[in-house]
Amino acid sequence: MPALLTPLDDVQVAAFHDGDEHAFERLVHARFDALADKARQKLGGDARGAPRVAIAALLAAWRDRATVTTGRSLDALLDDAVPHLCAEELRRRASLHRFEQHEGVHAHVSERPAMTAAQAWDEIAHRLHVSDEDLAAHREESRRIARRHAREHVDTVATRHVPTGAIIIGIVLLVAAFGLVRYMDRGSAELALTRALDATDVRLLRSLPGQRGSVALRDESSAQMGAASTLRIPREFGTSVRGLALDGASRFIVAPGGSQPFQVRAKGSAIIATGTDFVVRAYEDEAELLVLVREGSVRVHATAGEGTSRALAAGEAVAVTADGTFRDVAPREVELAFSWVDGVLRLQDVTVEDALRMLQRWHALDATLGDPAFAQRRISTTLSLESGAQALDSITQAARLIVAYDGQERILRDPNDPAAKAAPKR
Repeated sequence: MPALLTPLDDVQVAAFHDGDEHAFERLVHARFDALADKARQKLGGDARGAPRVAIAALLAAWRDRATVTTGRSLDALLDDAVPHLCAEELRRRASLHRFEQHEGVHAHVSERPAMTAAQAWDEIAHRLHVSDEDLAAHREESRRIARRHAREHVDTVATRHVPTGAIIIGIVLLVAAFGLVRYMDRGSAELALTRALDATDVRLLRSLPGQRGSVALRDESSAQMGAASTLRIPREFGTSVRGLALDGASRFIVAPGGSQPFQVRAKGSAIIATGTDFVVRAYEDEAELLVLVREGSVRVHATAGEGTSRALAAGEAVAVTADGTFRDVAPREVELAFSWVDGVLRLQDVTVEDALRMLQRWHALDATLGDPAFAQRRISTTLSLESGAQALDSITQAARLIVAYDGQERILRDPNDPAAKAAPKR
């Protein structure tokens, strides 16, 4: 960005980060002209494509606003988007030029007055607020026109020979244009999902401690919920959006196909998948988000920190810290975090304190320690998810403790403790 630009206000940047559209409008007025000028320089002074690039850059920043923490990072985000979008514009233009030369025609593009920041905001606001009905109608109209043009084109081709090169160039031109439109519309899709998840009519599905369950989703995907977990599923899921939010643990088996990728939001990050089987662990009282891919692949996008992302293939797992840092997950951590999907909890070198916490979560069964020193004993064992009593027995055997009772309270004591011998086991 040019050095003469006024620095963005911290309050405005924070509001933009939180999804305040008024802050977005102020950003458009503050940065559109500079972005268009930069795009015009990279496009060789052509004024026609510059506003389109500037608008696309601003929409891309809105889509990735969760990664923005300072005015400098926001300007850097905009700065990075412009060269990429200009390259797309130049490729599109070069394809059109080759097509014109090959076919001996000239595609006339009418000049339009330079776009102002206010006009740019009107266009951006329209994209942000287009209704599902209007979008569906627009898509249907586009399909209808495309079908009509296809029929006309077939009729024309039947009467004359079309060089193979011209066909290939036409396909390249269509693909480039489609790619640019998708890039520019991605921010609207992300905003639509955010709004749907925050809506008052969002559907909440909860499993209590000691409960697990399966949910059939509208797009033929399914979710296998772990204990003490919550899914927030938008009313529009399977139609205009294909994403949900998780607090807790869940396995997702995603149906292939669909016009939108399947997305899970958890702990401020997004897990994006297509036709795959993966598990997410995102309990509120745990420091990290954990993701394991069983089949297919996913991309984990951390919105904190630098807003980086990582692709995972089948058999790979990753942890994301609160500051958006990615960390490789050790095999024993994978067993601990995800073995519940197979009907057991495999504990490797964990403390008794942690084991009892898992017992409470997965079986809604409480037990206290007769001596606080027992809490840091380390154990390795496998807990059944079918029986809380069996799970407790596995913990006590691995920890070399026994269960004693004080009324209804279960207390883990040393076998040689006189209090343990005095209290009958129930």
